[in-house]
Amino acid sequence: MMNINIAENSFFEYLEVERKLSPHTLKAYKRDFAQFKLHVNAQKIIFDNIDHSTLREYIGHLHKKGLAKKSISRHISSLRAFFKFLQSNGLRKGDPTALLANSRIDKKLPVIFSPKDINGLLTMDEKGFFAVRNHTMLELLYATGIRVSELVGLDLERLDIKNRTIKVLGKGSKERLVPFHDRCKKTLIEYLRMRTSIAKKNECALFVSKSGRRLTTSLIRKMLKKQLLIHNLPSNLTPHGIRHAFATHLLENGAGLRAIQELLGHVDLSSTQVYTQLSRARLKKVHSNSHPRA
Repeated sequence: MMNINIAENSFFEYLEVERKLSPHTLKAYKRDFAQFKLHVNAQKIIFDNIDHSTLREYIGHLHKKGLAKKSISRHISSLRAFFKFLQSNGLRKGDPTALLANSRIDKKLPVIFSPKDINGLLTMDEKGFFAVRNHTMLELLYATGIRVSELVGLDLERLDIKNRTIKVLGKGSKERLVPFHDRCKKTLIEYLRMRTSIAKKNECALFVSKSGRRLTTSLIRKMLKKQLLIHNLPSNLTPHGIRHAFATHLLENGAGLRAIQELLGHVDLSSTQVYTQLSRARLKKVHSNSHPRA
């Protein structure tokens, strides 16, 4: 008889060591599984006896609790990965999730910055280290489409000013080389010149706080909120919206999906295809606003 705790420990070790999931994703998996285990124990179900009907009953339980479709879908994905792992490692016969359907999610298109919003955001009115640093970070986010977590994780050694590229360490510790334009290069040179007087000795982070240490993602979010207010831009725009804008604006200007996929570091092309929907949505808006008979 397989012990659920042993199975759980083996699974999470696999996710952390072999799959190299991010701490954030790993935490979500653990939280989902803890809820499932609590439910199974409350129902006094033996681990080896968990079957398709057990899982269907559990999903019904999540629906009754009022969980959002997105949360339920994530729970299903967590369970599917767990039982697939057990089966492939000979720890269990059969996969009770095989016939389990994902909870259908109504995909919402992400809110993005328009080119006009971006131009407003990248207008620099102030001087001094922090103004230059903030401007440089925003320029780099839009020039490369990198995630905020990837931005704060950048080290000096990963920046190649001469060739205008950065080495980005993305999800699952996968590395990719991303280019940036000449305007961004100029802002980076100015920032690096000023950085030397602020950064602590031996600090390897590219972007530093007033204490001279690596920035946090929360600080960047706060900075963006302040910039949105200063430039009178919609308050619901986020740092990730800059990434969405990068991809959408490239697509609208003729870039191919495969190239955008590589720049964004998407493993699956389907993750990139959402930007075709964004472009269609914008075309519809332009059509309805501009067509004489619309």
